[in-house]
Amino acid sequence: LFFTNRKRAQKVEQFNIVYAAERPARPETTHFAYNFFAPYRRAVGTLEYPYVTNFWNGTSNILHGTGGFFRRVYTGNGQTYLLQMVVFTVVTYLLTKGGM
Repeated sequence: LFFTNRKRAQKVEQFNIVYAAERPARPETTHFAYNFFAPYRRAVGTLEYPYVTNFWNGTSNILHGTGGFFRRVYTGNGQTYLLQMVVFTVVTYLLTKGGM
């Protein structure tokens, strides 16, 4: 096939294995996610990229920071958990009845 029809034949790779070495007519037929958000880009225009990207970057940074904090608090050590419960009980007692 490669020697007889070398204009149309192409090497099959992982990306286009479904076509069995046949070249797709349009790039849209290669994968369903090709240019998936094009209608949104046309509707929103230039507002999409900076604001949406900044929003999701900020959200991921907040989640990573929260996860890092809880990773430090919850160590898996039972003695640390017991100390946290004692400190919580003492602080709660002092704020409710101990200060009066």
